[in-house]
Amino acid sequence: YINNIKMFDTSKKSLCGLNSLCDWEINKDSITAKEAGVFKVVFCDISIDGREVKHWCQPLFEATNKAVFGLFICKKNGKTKLLVNVKKEIGCFDIVEIAPTLQKENLIIENALEKLFFEKLENNENIYIDVMLSEEGGRFYHEENRNIIIELEEEIATPEGYFWLDYETLNMLVLINNTLNIQLRNLISLLEIE
Repeated sequence: YINNIKMFDTSKKSLCGLNSLCDWEINKDSITAKEAGVFKVVFCDISIDGREVKHWCQPLFEATNKAVFGLFICKKNGKTKLLVNVKKEIGCFDIVEIAPTLQKENLIIENALEKLFFEKLENNENIYIDVMLSEEGGRFYHEENRNIIIELEEEIATPEGYFWLDYETLNMLVLINNTLNIQLRNLISLLEIE
């Protein structure tokens, strides 16, 4: 267990038919949550010239808004540390992965750390990088998300579930499958480490 989150998934799973999903509406072009959700599934019929496969059909996830992924970093004594957290991830074999400081599909502020992050962003304070990145096009339909790194002068106290890790440790952990989530890996790729 990490912060009362079970690390490995031992639950039993079973397949169910799409028609048994009561909170989703299914039509010929998409599968959409009846209440506003963060994504829907769209069916794409794709044709392209100049590729080994010229035509295929497949479902893709389509986000209903742009997410914000954020990372606090602190550089001290020649070391770069990153503020990360343990986050439950749907579909992850081990239930949890190490995630960035902030991972918001909505902009509802849930704790003091998120409030601090958005205050610094709003005041344009110590922004290391602020870019839009495209998600992988084989699974996500035209999805782009905002990726922000903010540099702090000092490490701050961490709430439960958050902790500081140095860049070298994260760089080793990235070699182990299902340890760092894709949002954190994208943010790490934006760092210029000497």
